[in-house]
Amino acid sequence: MFLIKLATFVAFLVALLVICMLVKAISDQQKQMLILKRKNAALLAELNTAENVAGLKADFEAILDDNK
Repeated sequence: MFLIKLATFVAFLVALLVICMLVKAISDQQKQMLILKRKNAALLAELNTAENVAGLKADFEAILDDNK
């Protein structure tokens, strides 16, 4: 009878350990996702800036060409 109780307790501890590991894995994954979202936002801002600069450059060149 004691062995059954001990086995049940050990199984409970193992299940608790597995749950803790899963929670930690999910937490780590969410942190990585947040980092990737921040990097994505920074890259999008940089891309928009580059597109704006290219557009302004094209406009400036068009104005210069019109004045010739």
